Amino acid sequence: MALAKARTFHVRGRVEGHAGANVMFAPRGEAPWSYPNSQHMTGPKGTFEINHVLPGAYTLSAMAWTAQKIYSALQDVDVGESHIDGLVLTLAPGSDISGHFEVEGTAQPDLETVQVYLSPHSQNGVMSASVTQLSHDGNFTIPNVGLEPYSLQVTGAPDGYWVKSIRMGDQEVKYTGIDLGHSPAAPITITLAPNAAQIDGVILNEQQEPAAGATVVLVPEAKLRDHPEAYRTGSSDQNGRFTLKNIEPGDYTLFAWEDVEYGAYMDPAFLKPVEDRGQSISLQEGGHESVQVNMIPADAAAKSQKD
Repeated sequence: MALAKARTFHVRGRVEGHAGANVMFAPRGEAPWSYPNSQHMTGPKGTFEINHVLPGAYTLSAMAWTAQKIYSALQDVDVGESHIDGLVLTLAPGSDISGHFEVEGTAQPDLETVQVYLSPHSQNGVMSASVTQLSHDGNFTIPNVGLEPYSLQVTGAPDGYWVKSIRMGDQEVKYTGIDLGHSPAAPITITLAPNAAQIDGVILNEQQEPAAGATVVLVPEAKLRDHPEAYRTGSSDQNGRFTLKNIEPGDYTLFAWEDVEYGAYMDPAFLKPVEDRGQSISLQEGGHESVQVNMIPADAAAKSQKD
């Protein structure tokens, strides 16, 4: 292995708006904890210095908090062939986001099991939030949300329902997420629709026998594969049978693995060698498909991960 000598640079600046901020610095799109030079605390005057930085695209974020409030800031930083000095991050308090659920149709399903989650869109975020309980009329509030991009997910939809739309104000954000760093917060409207699709069936091993304990993954069409909320997963029982409910209508590919690492199927490089082993399925609103799926053995999954 040959090692090349590379010049590195420093990034210096200060954080304004609150004392004792935690500064995080990482390559753009990567989680801060995956980068060895990621965590820094500001000095007495809010100053920070990050050394040994290679040229590249980074995200700089800062966070401070009290017992009641979170304060955050986020800024993209491009490091070229020189040091960077004089950056200023101004912390802003988190805001409360209100929202409500609308349910299509005449039935009024129980929403007690529904949860709403926010998670940092770029993986460099400083916080995440969830709603664990809705009011009786379907209203909710997500408190203290930092000013940055988020993905929004809804789990625990009533049986037979699917998430048809998520809007912030007049903007559809179901798959784009929300960016509070560039636009003000507006009320969120989440629409649930009845007649969700369903898939059930049996998983078969190489001997064409029912396979227990297989991981079943419903992979969305190509344009949605960057969105974890568009995937559905399950496992086969002792008789090789499985059921996936509350599915959004659309085009999918169904896979079954003997052994697969969680989330590996969201990597195009992992999926490409076994794409032809999946079963294409088009689900209509209210559709119910029953299928037989051949399981991908563990050695094939391991080869995909190496490749």
